[in-house]
Amino acid sequence: TAAGLPVEPLLKKWGQVMDGSEDHGLAPTDCFFVVSPSTFDELVALRRLYRAAMAARALIVVVNHGFEAPPPELEEASEVYRLQPLDIEEPSTGKVARVCVSRRFPASYEVYAARGKQYEASNRGVFKQKPDDAVVRAVARQVLDES
Repeated sequence: TAAGLPVEPLLKKWGQVMDGSEDHGLAPTDCFFVVSPSTFDELVALRRLYRAAMAARALIVVVNHGFEAPPPELEEASEVYRLQPLDIEEPSTGKVARVCVSRRFPASYEVYAARGKQYEASNRGVFKQKPDDAVVRAVARQVLDES
């Protein structure tokens, strides 16, 4: 059991998904948590699970995937939490800004930037959609231009 709930039926369903069975027996109330998938075998398993879960309208939660490029299935997923620290260097000056992309569902994405060790609320961008590299660099550039 896990958290007082029997896991045998869920493990049986997982086995059916992994062996390629057509009848997965998944229900819309089923939920799978996949924690830190990063290997090729885990990518294959995640993609199989995704197809089966979408057909049954079941839920999959992927926590901290370690893929260099996420599989196409994850591109349409809703990201509910992100904390991504980055260092952005301005090539012409060599100055470095510390940047952090944050998301805590249901809040919007936030991009914080700092020249030193402390992030300030005034050096923040708020975005409804996940910011791409150009947006993150623009927020960092504001901090670098101020210093």
